[in-house]
Order: sequence, then structure tokens, then C-alpha cells
Amino acid sequence: EAISAYDKAIEIKPDYAIAYFNRGHDYAELGRFEEAIASYDNAITFRPNHAGTHTNRGISYYELGRYEEAIAEYNKAIEIKPDYGSAYNNRGNSYAELGRHEEAIADYDKAIALKPNSGRYWRNRSRAKRALGDVEGTIRDCNHAKSFYTGLINCY
Repeated sequence: EAISAYDKAIEIKPDYAIAYFNRGHDYAELGRFEEAIASYDNAITFRPNHAGTHTNRGISYYELGRYEEAIAEYNKAIEIKPDYGSAYNNRGNSYAELGRHEEAIADYDKAIALKPNSGRYWRNRSRAKRALGDVEGTIRDCNHAKSFYTGLINCY
């Protein structure tokens, strides 16, 4: 229903970047990542310097296993907004999927520096450290991540 509302908004105002962005988000929420990417492409056509759109397009590429394309999107988001912790974290996730754990850790370090109270960033760094065999670092980061959650968290 929301997607058809965005379609109508775009029909009325074809350069309405926010409608494309929101429609892309809704497509992604439905697991329709190719359609999300197409919608984000349109949003970027009309609003090229919106870091959130590049990040969301990167997430859609990531979900499709297109990690290099995801990294390119996160790079653009970081270029636009250098203090965007989520973009660093997501780029780290893509590096980790490619087995580039040192680069992932460097990105998680940046994300944590920008938002030290994000348990998700600490958890992700703990997983990258585990992949490199850093047991002490894994446990330390996992315990730190757990301090931000009330329930169970799987760092391993």
C-alpha cells in the first residue's frame, strides 16, 4: 500500500527524490532488493549527495551478495558524510564477507569512535577479530557489546 502511494507521488512529481528513497526502503524491507536498488538509483539522480540513499543502496547490494558494489556505495556515503558511523559499519560488514577482516576492523574502529555506545558495532568488530584468531580481542569486544543489550547476543 505504501509503495503504491509513493508511485502516485512520483507520478505527480517525477523528481521527488524522497518518494524514490522511501519506496526503495519499503522494497528492501520486503526483500525486493533489485527493485530497491532501482528506486535508489532514481533518488540519487535527483539528490546525488544524500549519504543515506547511498548507504541504503549499499545495503541492498550487500543483501544480494554484491559486496564490491556495496563497498562503492558506502565509500560514496562516507565521502558525502565522513562522520556516518553506519556507513563505516556496513562497509566493514562487506569487507568481512570478502574475508578482508583487517579492513573490516579498521572500519568498525571508525564506527565505534563515532558512536561508542552501539553494541552492534562492537559485536561486529568482535566477529572480525575472531576470524583473525584474536581470542582476547573477541571476548573483550563481545563483553563490551553485551553491555548495550538486555538479552542474549551472539558475538561468535
